[in-house]
Amino acid sequence: MSQRSVTIAGGGQSGLQLAFGLQGQGYDVTVIQNRTADDIRTGRVMSSQCMFGNSVALEREQGLVGLLVRCAFARGASC
Repeated sequence: MSQRSVTIAGGGQSGLQLAFGLQGQGYDVTVIQNRTADDIRTGRVMSSQCMFGNSVALEREQGLVGLLVRCAFARGASC
């Protein structure tokens, strides 16, 4: 059986979590983003910048703990 390929539109928090999760399951993943890495790093903030408990847990599972340093935590938020 050949390796499955997936393209994800959007390199935000959800898109990147999905990409890392699928890579961990053996998928060949491509993420398409409408901004360059430099635009994201130095440009205008495009959305609220906060982390929620479930997201933090998923990122820890994927070994992405370095992302947690620069984000505020939302405590007591319900979805």
